[in-house]
Amino acid sequence: MKPVSFNTERRHLSAIFNGAIKHGLLASNPFALVPGAPVPRAAPKAISKASIVAYIDWLGSARQLDRRGRHVDVVPPQWFWRTVLKTLYLTGMRKRQLLGLVWDDLNFDEQTIYLSDASSKTRRGWHIPLPAALAPELLLLRTRTVEATDEQLGRRQVFCLPLF
Repeated sequence: MKPVSFNTERRHLSAIFNGAIKHGLLASNPFALVPGAPVPRAAPKAISKASIVAYIDWLGSARQLDRRGRHVDVVPPQWFWRTVLKTLYLTGMRKRQLLGLVWDDLNFDEQTIYLSDASSKTRRGWHIPLPAALAPELLLLRTRTVEATDEQLGRRQVFCLPLF
């Protein structure tokens, strides 16, 4: 039996015996002497800051040789994934907000990003600062998106992997 299951059973049986004591059927609870099983701590959900920074740096330079001996990205399109991770890391936005981001939400002149109410957990929209370290990568993404689509960006999704 897993420790969590054991502790649940122990608590339930203890509650039953406490009821018997309350009604005068028993003098003491034998489960009062049974200790709970130690439950191992779960691994932290978050990736360490150092690990994410190291991975973003790795995405900037990781290459491998293909069958023809050419250097290619390990995780294609690597520049795209680097921009995705950097955006999440530097802005703190949620995945849903990142996926809901459209080009009209980015204001490079005012250095802001509008997080829309449509993609917000709380259903409200607000502006956040556009980090200076992220702006050049988003501008490169914008240039490559324009080249891939030959159309106005406007309400087009910022992070659209099928384009690349």
